[in-house]
Amino acid sequence: MSTPPPPPGKEQPGDGYTPPPPPPPAGGYGQPDPGYASSPYGAQPIGQPYGQPGAQPGAGPKNGAGTTALVTGIIGALSAVFLGWVVVGIIFGIPLGIAALVFGIIGRGKARRGEATNGGAAMTGLILGIVSLLASIGWTVALAFFFNSAHHSLTDYSDCIKKASGDQAKVEQCGRDFTNS
Repeated sequence: MSTPPPPPGKEQPGDGYTPPPPPPPAGGYGQPDPGYASSPYGAQPIGQPYGQPGAQPGAGPKNGAGTTALVTGIIGALSAVFLGWVVVGIIFGIPLGIAALVFGIIGRGKARRGEATNGGAAMTGLILGIVSLLASIGWTVALAFFFNSAHHSLTDYSDCIKKASGDQAKVEQCGRDFTNS
């Protein structure tokens, strides 16, 4: 059976009882933890935004244009190069290429002035925008030649059938001429 602790102020040294710590001084919460003061970031003053001490809101790098150039350049180039033979790739490749080109130029300008830190991403977006535009224009020209050629071939076949006037041998010859051309 253990004995209860003696009443406050009646403790005896060596009896195994440790008194509780004294209460904090009146009027505050005590001294700040020295671990915060030794932190390289220091204690954050009340009302100060998070981030570097003394930093103003919005003072960080403005990397939005470079990032936008990179994303639109990647999507535009992929759609133009790999989906260009489908008209959808051309439809997306040209506007996304233009957007990547414009945002890449803006992002590079901000990086040169020290307002942004992602000049490489902006340059990559700019290059991918050019690739997207060139691939989309190339696919557009190729498809235009294909459809023009197909149109002429179908017109020639139609004219041949009309000239055959129902003669089965001439109609079959039109078919052979069409498949060989």
